Amino acid sequence: MRTKFKDKLYNLVSPLIEPGEKLEFSVSDTNFDVVEFNSFGKTTIISVFPSINTKICDFQTIAIRDLSRKYPQFRFISVSLDLPSAITQWKDANAADNLEIYSDYRLRSFGFATGFLIEDVFLLNRGYLIVDADGKVLVVESNSNVHDQIDFVKLEEKLVELS
Repeated sequence: MRTKFKDKLYNLVSPLIEPGEKLEFSVSDTNFDVVEFNSFGKTTIISVFPSINTKICDFQTIAIRDLSRKYPQFRFISVSLDLPSAITQWKDANAADNLEIYSDYRLRSFGFATGFLIEDVFLLNRGYLIVDADGKVLVVESNSNVHDQIDFVKLEEKLVELS
């Protein structure tokens, strides 16, 4: 798959993970500690974006936070390549207690495992995944233009369906 970033097309470094596949990855938490995911405990929405310090990523993460409040039966995780300290600053300013945000900066394990890592610029493409409690991928949505917002209507319809 390819995605557009700043009006140029880029390849993703690996094929997109597909529904039915098991997702496993390691990321860093806000304390810079590595956290490994191989199961999720309950159905989980994983919001993916390049950098929290941009308007579109900020909007996406606020909207995901709001969905996490509306649908507490799901787990909500966001992943970017931001440093954990930047994520902490955003969380402190945005009351996101029910949203887990992790960084893929150190290992890029998430980007490689999901196919969201953009070749050459080494940022994550925008999109989302939904996985079941055991980590089986149910939904993969990866944007063809990193600057376009994810389809929140489609995401919420899926949440209603899974409720």
